[in-house]
Amino acid sequence: MKNNRILLLAASLTVLATSAIAIAQSEGPRWTEQRMTRRVIAGIEAHLNITSDQRAQVKAILKAEEPTILALSVQAKQEREAMTALPAYNEAEVREIAQKYAATNTDIVVERAKVRLELRAVLTEQQLQQLEQFKMNVDRHFEERLDMAIGQL
Repeated sequence: MKNNRILLLAASLTVLATSAIAIAQSEGPRWTEQRMTRRVIAGIEAHLNITSDQRAQVKAILKAEEPTILALSVQAKQEREAMTALPAYNEAEVREIAQKYAATNTDIVVERAKVRLELRAVLTEQQLQQLEQFKMNVDRHFEERLDMAIGQL
């Protein structure tokens, strides 16, 4: 039972992460780097009480990574569109596009890890502890919601 819950949780997190990427990529011009930067900074400020110096550092990190983030977003969107634009099933074509898309998603995961670690380096020890507590609360809330959803099946 515990393994099933872990598998379901992992699958749910994968779906949520993929959905978030898809939404961000599909919003086109509305999903600008400035909007992403504001959302990240607002989230950090709301939960971690960062200083103006830390805010400037976060903004600089996000600005420096902007070209890579946007390029990967555009590339993944193009690969998804190429997959859906296939006129007929051709396994070789599907595999080729899927491999490119998988490679792009790997690059996205690597970029996220890089940015996340750069952002964590800006935080104080107390803020890192607050961040961990916040993550634990989010995880607990998610598990409760997941349990509730599973109970309704």
